[in-house]
Amino acid sequence: MSPKILQALRLLKPSQAHKLIQRRIDKIQRRLQGTERQVLTFEPAPGVKVRGDVLVAYIMDAFALKTGPEPIDESLVPHSHTHWWESLQIVQTFLDLGYRVDAISWRNFDFVPAKAYRIALDVRVLLEHWQPHLPADCIKILHAETSHWTVHNPAQDERLEQLFQRRGRRVAPNKKIEENRALEVADCVTLIGEGAEFVQESYAGAGKPLYPIPISTPLTWPILERDLEQARRRFVWFGSGGLVHKGLDLVLEAFAGMPEMYLTVCGPVQQERDFEREYWNELYRTPNIHLHGWIDVTSDDFVRLMSEHVAVVFPSCSEGQNGGVITCMHAGLIPVVSRATGAPISPERGILLEDCEIETIQRTVRRVAAMDADTLSSMSWAAREHVRNRHNRPRFAETFRAAIEDILSRHDAQLGDRS
Repeated sequence: MSPKILQALRLLKPSQAHKLIQRRIDKIQRRLQGTERQVLTFEPAPGVKVRGDVLVAYIMDAFALKTGPEPIDESLVPHSHTHWWESLQIVQTFLDLGYRVDAISWRNFDFVPAKAYRIALDVRVLLEHWQPHLPADCIKILHAETSHWTVHNPAQDERLEQLFQRRGRRVAPNKKIEENRALEVADCVTLIGEGAEFVQESYAGAGKPLYPIPISTPLTWPILERDLEQARRRFVWFGSGGLVHKGLDLVLEAFAGMPEMYLTVCGPVQQERDFEREYWNELYRTPNIHLHGWIDVTSDDFVRLMSEHVAVVFPSCSEGQNGGVITCMHAGLIPVVSRATGAPISPERGILLEDCEIETIQRTVRRVAAMDADTLSSMSWAAREHVRNRHNRPRFAETFRAAIEDILSRHDAQLGDRS
């Protein structure tokens, strides 16, 4: 039976039909409620002198969780992506510094700034739309959570073309970034990618001040015990949408040619139906490849899965600092990744792929599987300890606040020089 027919039959299952219907209902509700067009205003704590107004565009659903000037109960924040909590922390930082904050969705192209904002911060393309309406002395900050579009888009195009050359099939692009002049408009850039040279280089050419921020993580876990003799041949691909962009096609083809190794795929594969059809045999008919699908990082299933595997393989072509890899490192997996992931790799805590060729992935996976248990244990420990110390919520908050304070100080100094 063909993959197209099987995909259609799968939608007849109650669980799959429920998910599809719920996604459609959610989209309709968002349109009816005008979620993406809302403007939420947050005041500093009572008694704090208001220093001015700040405009922030990021995840609107996250802003809707906040009800006052105090930090939100973190247990209420979804763990599906780091940008939920990071959106809230950005707002909280400005509140703590004494600013009133207007928060909107990064998709809200209808919003026209009408206040004398001291700072305007956006994550993608709105700065260019805001510029004619902002005061001349407004500090415009691009908060970049992926590489610049002039790097991001061509990298994905190249991966899609390589897939066509290998298999004669094209799949749809995913998560392309709209061409924009946000970097040219911005006065400075706070970017997710502390220590990530790939993403920093993509913005460096504009000559704007860069403030690298370490990506946070939704949770930290206790030390996970694993039987390394059992786990040494077991690897994970752990990612979100944009499967070709994030190298799942390469990893599937690599493991299909290594029957002695085992791969577990954690990601929303069924949401990219053309990819799923093209890789149906690898995903569903290859004994050493198991499609787990999306996994909740708060679940016992996640802990069990992490403890049964030795490494995460993730040859993405362009990122800021990939949160999935950082999460896996927190759980003690050894990262086997491309430079473009922005993961904090050094020889003692991971392996940087020389390139993302299928043969290179296979050679590197076999190299990891052949390591002695002491080496694997040492690398796992080093990976976990590094991200526990540097990639966590307190450090994100501390680093972001330090960046904003420096930006304000430099701006005030420049104004003083002009007077």
